[in-house]
Amino acid sequence: MLIGNFFFGLSPILALVTPQLWYAIPLVISVSLVWGATRHERLREIVAHSIRSLFWVLTFVTIVFGLIYLSGYVTQ
Repeated sequence: MLIGNFFFGLSPILALVTPQLWYAIPLVISVSLVWGATRHERLREIVAHSIRSLFWVLTFVTIVFGLIYLSGYVTQ
């Protein structure tokens, strides 16, 4: 029951945050491309590095969001 409440409780938060998340998508993509371009000169290497850094940034942001959400859920 605790797990069901956890996932169903996440939906209203995501509904409120979703419009702001649309602004993060181009920002994360552009940061990943610039980061890849500053380290490589060939387009194939830039794109490969950008995709790796994109997944790294999204994973990091997801973990931070999860920790903040769990800390708020546990303290209630």
